[in-house]
Amino acid sequence: MTKRAIEINEEDLARAKELLGTKSNRETIALALKEVIAVEAGRKYIQLLRSGHLSIMADKEERRRAWGQ
Repeated sequence: MTKRAIEINEEDLARAKELLGTKSNRETIALALKEVIAVEAGRKYIQLLRSGHLSIMADKEERRRAWGQ
């Protein structure tokens, strides 16, 4: 882990602590970063669903073939 000296808006930090239910600045920042990463993963998954790339998984037989069953 790397230590960094950064400027953080105190109001934003306090609001993030409230929303995340965290107590320390370190915990808040760590959880906020994980949340951002999770949100982006969700967006990418939604893009896959919308593009139709996962539509094959709606078909039971296609799922069986895909999973080698």
